[in-house]
Amino acid sequence: MPFCEKSEGFVNKTRELVDHLHLGIKTPEDVVYTVRDIGDCFDIIQWYLFFMDAKLQRALHGKMENEDWETENGYPKDSDGSAKIALIAIERSSGAWAKLYELMPDSEDVSLKALSLLSQLKQNTTKEFPEAMQFKRPGFDD
Repeated sequence: MPFCEKSEGFVNKTRELVDHLHLGIKTPEDVVYTVRDIGDCFDIIQWYLFFMDAKLQRALHGKMENEDWETENGYPKDSDGSAKIALIAIERSSGAWAKLYELMPDSEDVSLKALSLLSQLKQNTTKEFPEAMQFKRPGFDD
């Protein structure tokens, strides 16, 4: 989402929340929680935007290299580990986009496009790395 669209949508949502506060439709706590949730969504989306790319690049690069040594010696494929992290990032980013759409329905065009692209990315990643989700990350999946 370009910065100007993000800012404009957030400003519009803020005005709406202030109006609801003045009309007694929302409590101050409701407004604070909603603004915090929107900020959290933006943080998650921005965090995973480049993270997904880096992990998918690593997974693809690893797959192009010969990973036979790893499997021959009983080790899981590093490419599957990187793909698993990318898939987790895709899920978290998708969740943030869905929550943002719920909180800011005016973001429909951008949110639904992002969700569609993330869905396609997840499908393609799962197809390319079918064993990725079985990868056990030490300290995380034990």
